[in-house]
Amino acid sequence: MKRRASIAVISFNVSFLLLSFPNFANAQGIGGGGVIGASAPDVPWKPKVEINWEPIPTLQLATELVEILPGETRRVAFDSGEREGNALAAYPSPLALRAGSTVSGSMGMKAGVPIGYALKVAKLDRNGLVLDITITDGAKNVLATRTLDLRNYEEGVIEFASTANGDRKLAVRFLPTIKAIPPVQDYPVLVQSLTLSGLLIRNGSELISRGVSVSSTADDLMGRKLPFFTFDSQRTGFLVMSYRPFPGATVAGYFEDKKLVFEWKGDIYEYFSLDKPFMPEGKWAAYFWQADPGSSASQTGIGIGGFEADPNSGELADKVSQMIEMIKKARQLRK
Repeated sequence: MKRRASIAVISFNVSFLLLSFPNFANAQGIGGGGVIGASAPDVPWKPKVEINWEPIPTLQLATELVEILPGETRRVAFDSGEREGNALAAYPSPLALRAGSTVSGSMGMKAGVPIGYALKVAKLDRNGLVLDITITDGAKNVLATRTLDLRNYEEGVIEFASTANGDRKLAVRFLPTIKAIPPVQDYPVLVQSLTLSGLLIRNGSELISRGVSVSSTADDLMGRKLPFFTFDSQRTGFLVMSYRPFPGATVAGYFEDKKLVFEWKGDIYEYFSLDKPFMPEGKWAAYFWQADPGSSASQTGIGIGGFEADPNSGELADKVSQMIEMIKKARQLRK
């Protein structure tokens, strides 16, 4: 999408700053190949399960240090604002800014003069944003403090230095792109088939299951029976999960593309498909019921199973009770 032609420009001539820019003041030019970096706000140490029932607007903010000349603008340094990270990430990028987020960064020129910026996202919705911005030099002297009120894709420019005759200027340019974290929704019907297989990872680094494949097929898409999947360990207890609501269950995660993510007892679980997506396209709620509390004992592995049952009859409770008893007997035999 093309960015809007309208540009918010805030000029600020700084005469004392020119003394610290010898190459700039002497019209020798600003070297390209600058560097830029930004500090991430509240970077989580482990994945995050974002259970939101409404879209959450986020901001990807590209930042440029530019030299403005008569008839042209030269880019000195640039940061796209994109931070993809691990391809298996189950949470938004730490640099996906939200309303209230703060971020700071620095840009370097070939002349060795660092330019810093600090900003706060004072307002953010699907229609636009407001940024409170401070530009500083390497000694933390404030060069400009301004507020930019922008629409999506509208560029904002803050000029903070110029030559005496004004034919060359330095500026920081901000290019916002507003995106959204999609909402969690209830899947409205039964799916023909669902298979859980791939890698199950706890807290972003601990592989606790792989090579297990559990499938469910709905013969009657208008029937009363739901597919259920079970997760059993001493750490989680015996969890019963479905992509449709059922009595006693709460939303603890969601299906999205090739992953199922959920949070239980402070741990984050990510189930990654190595083949096709688990569910049709969307972000679909995953309902969990803890049928047995388990224990506090440490256990690295987890058992995964599945069955079909009518959640509005005694069939669900009966099958779960039978499975729990079988597991307890098996554990007694291993002692």
